[in-house]
Amino acid sequence: MSAPVLERDIARDAVLRRDLRVEGVVAVASLVLSLSQFLTGRLPSAFDSGVYFAASSEFVNGHLPYRDFAFVQPPGGLLLLSPWALIGRWTGLPFAFTLARGCSAVVVAAVAVLISRLTLSYGHRTSLVAGVTTALAPTAVYEMTSVKLESYCLLLSLLATWWVVSADARVPRNLRRRMVAAGLVMGFAGAVKLWAFLPFVALTACVATYGPRLVSRFVLWAAAGFALAVGPFLLVTPSTFFEEVVVAQLRRTHNALGQVGMIERLSQMTGLRQTPFALNGVGLLVLYGVVAATILGALVLGGPRGLVDRFFLGATVLTLAALLGAREFYAYYAYFLTPFAVGLVVTSAVRLWRWSSQWRVASLRLRPRGLAAGSTALIVLAAAGCAFSFYSVHRLSEVVAGPTPPASIGRYIAPGSCVVFDDAIQGVVSNRLISSSPSCPVVVDPGGLAMVLGGQDPLRSIALARTWRHDLLGARYVVLAGLTPLGIPWSRSLYRWFVARFRVVVNQITYVIYRHV
Repeated sequence: MSAPVLERDIARDAVLRRDLRVEGVVAVASLVLSLSQFLTGRLPSAFDSGVYFAASSEFVNGHLPYRDFAFVQPPGGLLLLSPWALIGRWTGLPFAFTLARGCSAVVVAAVAVLISRLTLSYGHRTSLVAGVTTALAPTAVYEMTSVKLESYCLLLSLLATWWVVSADARVPRNLRRRMVAAGLVMGFAGAVKLWAFLPFVALTACVATYGPRLVSRFVLWAAAGFALAVGPFLLVTPSTFFEEVVVAQLRRTHNALGQVGMIERLSQMTGLRQTPFALNGVGLLVLYGVVAATILGALVLGGPRGLVDRFFLGATVLTLAALLGAREFYAYYAYFLTPFAVGLVVTSAVRLWRWSSQWRVASLRLRPRGLAAGSTALIVLAAAGCAFSFYSVHRLSEVVAGPTPPASIGRYIAPGSCVVFDDAIQGVVSNRLISSSPSCPVVVDPGGLAMVLGGQDPLRSIALARTWRHDLLGARYVVLAGLTPLGIPWSRSLYRWFVARFRVVVNQITYVIYRHV
């Protein structure tokens, strides 16, 4: 081997090792924050986590979504969680659910690593800042140790993006293969959550730079990836699938907790809304003003430098518009915007800094002391992000532990009993979700059922009340999360019907068990 070739290989290996070190720091930062959540003994987004894991558990036990129980999301997330649900058949649901939570932590870390990799063309410092910011973003707290769909959807979307933007246009065969793989993965991301359509549009615009043939290939394989996941369920229950996944979502008009205005949404997108560091009024406007000025300045002075910049810009604009315009908004939705926005803001700031170098006098240019100061600032910001996020864990968590944890439900209900839960997480944690009776009604998402059958006023829906009477009548036990659960439309007539047929077995702080008499 000649000396120049050897030197080139050594240099390439050194760069690769540095890349891996940066990505390792990003991954560790995310996983350490996830570990802190596990140590608190609490779970963010407990209700949704219970719904998704319960749905996958019922699925591996022979019950089909859209046919045997209401499920208002595409089946991709259910399929991804099925391996953990299968483990739960032998180990019990609580242990399998813990494994699924651990997997979520890894997925969220992988999202941050992919943002770091996508920004690597700007240098290792930029890559580190973008990755660590994504990893420690307070909005990530909602996803790190909960069992939710946004992180999986983002991981698949960013993986497809990496395959597209890193493709070598000089090797047509490799380029075509990457379009096929990226299309399949992006299509499956849409089968996890329909919000994947937004980064799909942004990525399609990037693929267009390679020519119309590759755009067609990418779009067709994306459709194939979506169809592979959705097709079997659509064939079994076409009308119900469309009603639950499409119509029910379009019918949403307001949050369960009330309307959320635009300013409130912008505040919640920071992830700090329910902490002492929440930004309101002038502070919020200043923050978004600085961000907008940074992005617009970079666009005016230099424009998008490459495919990565175009993707971040398109995905951020589309997702932000969708979040602000959606009829229904919850704080955890903001995580779907976070990676795109972080990538866009960080790369825009770097482009502005580089553009300003021609105007800076030599004495103001970055020097070793500046590097040290910048590194220190990064560490301080990372620590602050960690503190904000850790505090958010306590403020935003839904209790799944305490003086009367749901696991104690197992002391009052025998394994295999037919139980209806109005909050599926309690069935998962207590390991009493799955019944040995084939005639036992399957209820995993009371809120989704209300969306499908309740229309604009669930309390007056005859179809919804009739369905609940049927399900409750078929149960041996009913476990309610408190005295006024949100999922069941407790009209006066339904309540009178219920108390005439069920008696309280135990009344605890976090649940009430009723038995059919």
